Amino acid sequence: MEKKKVNVFLILFILSIILILCMGSVGFVYYKKEEEKVGDLQKQISETVNTSIEEEPIDTDEEGISTDNSKFAKVKEYVNEICNGNMYVLPEFNDINEADKTWIYAKLFPVNYEDNVAYVKKDEIPGMLKYVFGGSLKVDVDSDSKLLKDMDYGYNTQNQRFEFNITDHMIQYIMMYNINSIDETESGYEVIVAEYGLNVYPTEDDAGKNIIMAYDENSENKMKEITRVDKTTEDEEFDYNNPDKSVTDEVLKRENEFRHFKLTIEEDDYGHLAVKKVEKI
Repeated sequence: MEKKKVNVFLILFILSIILILCMGSVGFVYYKKEEEKVGDLQKQISETVNTSIEEEPIDTDEEGISTDNSKFAKVKEYVNEICNGNMYVLPEFNDINEADKTWIYAKLFPVNYEDNVAYVKKDEIPGMLKYVFGGSLKVDVDSDSKLLKDMDYGYNTQNQRFEFNITDHMIQYIMMYNINSIDETESGYEVIVAEYGLNVYPTEDDAGKNIIMAYDENSENKMKEITRVDKTTEDEEFDYNNPDKSVTDEVLKRENEFRHFKLTIEEDDYGHLAVKKVEKI
């Protein structure tokens, strides 16, 4: 009788061990299936994200600058403002107050330099120039006027404005700058630009053509013709923020024929930009 009880207990023990093993196996299989489900879900999410990234590339303009990044768009607009449309080449300087005064005061002229004359009120001049070049720019109109090259400065009693008159020559070209790159720094931005000149008043024989020029130290007017391209727009008024596409394409294609500069631009706590340094590279 005692032997039968032992056998029964032994059988029950063995059965319980088998039951536990079976339950463990079922649990392991269930865990593996759930793990596979999670893995499949993560894979689907990853594929969805990657697909959305591939299907929605970042929009860039013709110069490769992101049009979705408001910071870089603001920098591009500022560089266009201080560089493009000036009849004088971009000067090198380590401080804006060391920059060529003629280049700075040329921003008082309208873009088309009509009649080669700018009429402004004297008390408005500091604000106009500081708005473009930053609040650290020191403006003393009387002292600065003595440093201006190819400009006469005086008071016009007829219209009660101070008159800046370009005296050396008729304006035949203006300076333009293609933006190659914009890099963010701790205090602002570094911008690389390629310099070229445009003859905006061509002769009748050159009608329908954009004459692209480059700085040449040895030429009489410091500029030499590089090439001519057909205009792709018929706009009579020149837009120095959006030059003709035929021009920008040609400048990019022949980039090694033009001078390049690096602009150091600082941004204050209010988001105001100001050029601090320009160096030729």
